[in-house]
Amino acid sequence: MHTLNIYRYLHDNLPPLFPEELAEEIKNSIERFEEQDNIELEELERQMVQHGFIVWPYYQAHKEFLERAIDEMGDHFLEPYMNEGLQNKYSEFKGYGGNWRELYSGRAADFFEDHERVELTKALIEAKKKLKEYIKRDVHGLSKDKYLSRVEKYDSILSDIKKELQQLRELSSQEDHIELTKQIDARIENIEHSFAHLGQELQYHEIFNAVEFFRGRKEELSRLRGIDVPKFIDFYNENYSE
Repeated sequence: MHTLNIYRYLHDNLPPLFPEELAEEIKNSIERFEEQDNIELEELERQMVQHGFIVWPYYQAHKEFLERAIDEMGDHFLEPYMNEGLQNKYSEFKGYGGNWRELYSGRAADFFEDHERVELTKALIEAKKKLKEYIKRDVHGLSKDKYLSRVEKYDSILSDIKKELQQLRELSSQEDHIELTKQIDARIENIEHSFAHLGQELQYHEIFNAVEFFRGRKEELSRLRGIDVPKFIDFYNENYSE
């Protein structure tokens, strides 16, 4: 099952300093699902979301460290995996304002030949692997406190996200517009799935603006509903009084 493979990927790529007891908990959960003949998809996804929330602060801290390392020393790790010709072409690319990140963009696709892009892809994979090894050593050593401080920061953000989700659930339970209820529930699912690699990673504004967005939609639908309410017209002046 594809979803179970994503769960395995989540466990196999846990960030540095992730607590061993929690890693073991995820591993045991995966094994329990592997033993089942008929896996309930909703149950599997619910468990993945639960563990995705736990992993997320570490994942974000690691991502932050990786992005900084790419900016500061990415080329130092990347260029040894290039032949001389590709190094010269990459140097030319940087001369036009290009960098590591833009190697994934359409701009790089226009600049490099097909065979060069194949070699670049291989080089990027190996360089990123080495960068992750470097970061792992770093956060187990000199940068441990700084890394764990970032984990705490993202854990605080996660708490705010969970509050936002709870507000969305309350909004959904109180909503009497069926279509709007479906939209709110779909947004809740999208947010939750993004934490378990089951959906696209969302930007903060897509999460923290959700409650206000749906409150606005509710007001808009309520106004439209009011327009459709028939108005009472007293043709015969039955309610007229002197």
